[in-house]
Amino acid sequence: MRRFISFNIVKACLIFLIATNVCLLISLYLNASHPFIILDYLLIIPIFFIRKSFLRNILVFLTFLSLFVVDIVLWIRQFFPFMRFNDLITLLAMIGDGPTLYKVLFASLCFIFLCGYFIIIHAFKEFSRPDIGIILLITSSICIVGILLNDSYLKGHPETMYQIKGISRSNLLYMYKLRDNLLYQMLSWQARIIPNPYPTASTALWEKLRQDRDSELGNRILFVVNESWGKPFDKKIEADVLRSILTIPNKKNMSLSELNFIGATVDAEMKEMCHLRTSNFNMKSLTRGFENCLPNQLKRQSYSTYSLHGGNSLVYDGDYWYHLAGLDHRTFFEQIRPKRVCHSFPGACDSDLISYIYSTFSKSKKDKIFYYWLTLNTHYPYDLRDLDSDRFDCLKHNIEDGGDECRNLKLQTQFFDNLAFILSKPNMVNIDVYVVGDHEPPVLHARSDKKVFKPHTVSFLHFRTS
Repeated sequence: MRRFISFNIVKACLIFLIATNVCLLISLYLNASHPFIILDYLLIIPIFFIRKSFLRNILVFLTFLSLFVVDIVLWIRQFFPFMRFNDLITLLAMIGDGPTLYKVLFASLCFIFLCGYFIIIHAFKEFSRPDIGIILLITSSICIVGILLNDSYLKGHPETMYQIKGISRSNLLYMYKLRDNLLYQMLSWQARIIPNPYPTASTALWEKLRQDRDSELGNRILFVVNESWGKPFDKKIEADVLRSILTIPNKKNMSLSELNFIGATVDAEMKEMCHLRTSNFNMKSLTRGFENCLPNQLKRQSYSTYSLHGGNSLVYDGDYWYHLAGLDHRTFFEQIRPKRVCHSFPGACDSDLISYIYSTFSKSKKDKIFYYWLTLNTHYPYDLRDLDSDRFDCLKHNIEDGGDECRNLKLQTQFFDNLAFILSKPNMVNIDVYVVGDHEPPVLHARSDKKVFKPHTVSFLHFRTS
């Protein structure tokens, strides 16, 4: 009994739980979520039954690294819901050109991992095998009790697919259960096309095509999926952001509404372009199912189809599935080769891409054109270095100056100012303009009593230039 309650054993248990859970501190700072205890880290403890040797330390290092990477991947999915290892590698390759926040977080995670490894090695180096058994028993009991007390353990549904719930959980089991087995998805296994359950901004276009009302479609369509464009609670905030659009003289039939939606950017794109979603984002595993996507339908009505995105064409297989959906003239970062790279997410600046829209529509007023634009620079963390002009006054609307909501609104205001400037030009006539948000703006490290945006809601704007 004396051996069981040894202070050194208790101390080792506490050190182990702390060393494998430092990410919680970052999560608390960012107002993100993370379980208090990760059950999988217990797999490290049995390794210490092996006699002290270099091999044992290597096994501890590799096991801890593997579990740590899984932990971080699931944690990062709250902000970047990638589904495959090759997307993760692509994003890691962009860190050098990305926001300072990404670089700091990456360096911090590397530092945390190394510290955790050396702390665990030091904490366990003097214990005998019976002591290790007692430590494993104590830590396992703590984790199991945490799971039993956690009513929401593995009871998530699609509306909380990116949230990390509960006091304690097994990441490996959670990864297996999540959205038809996240592990298979990340290993690029077969995806399935499934119906979209959410309302869409493109419904009117689909209805006109379905009812063969070609004359009502309009010959020139600009469809924008706007990164992180949410719906503010305060209509005055919304009106201030959209002021330039609301005051352009050559507009008619304007409507402004909201749509319920939860999901990643690709989910939003598939929702609008195809009225579908996929079981995972391994788009290259799909060869059919895109035949009735909106661009393909419009091509059958003699429309020329275009797409524009400032990001890399490899992320989420954008170039591949855009082609299947019917977007013939595709422009990504690789084709643009911009003079500057913006900071919120590595890629071309939307302010520089607006000229592509004008160039295409101004060539002819008679050509039938469908132009799809996925914006980029309003991506989290809303880097103000991408702000060329600052019109939105956060303090005027009682919004914390410099916070996530403030930066998002400033960049959104700049986007709509640029869009209004182009649409006001003489050649930009008779264009049906659709702008819809892809998802609620991610907001971290913010007070819950001062929320600016409605949860699980995006804005939707439609009008025609005259």
